[in-house]
Amino acid sequence: MLQHLWAGPASNASVDIVQGRYYVEVHSVGVTKESAMERILGKIVLQNKSITTPIDYVLCIGNFLGKDEDIYTFFEPELTKKTKKVSSTVVA
Repeated sequence: MLQHLWAGPASNASVDIVQGRYYVEVHSVGVTKESAMERILGKIVLQNKSITTPIDYVLCIGNFLGKDEDIYTFFEPELTKKTKKVSSTVVA
């Protein structure tokens, strides 16, 4: 399957192909779950101009923290910045 993707449909496309143990993941270069969430929520707000209150609930489900962490940091940017500062201070 990987050879087919690299030689065929993905040969001239700007995509990342990631091979896992039981899966193959293909996505556009630079597209993350965080950027996709930002785009989706932006479209919801633009299409529903009658929304007068902020969105207060979004359900995000992931099965692998290492791959899904960016979607959670989207919702807590200030906490993430503080955590990174603390982590770099501890490591240094």
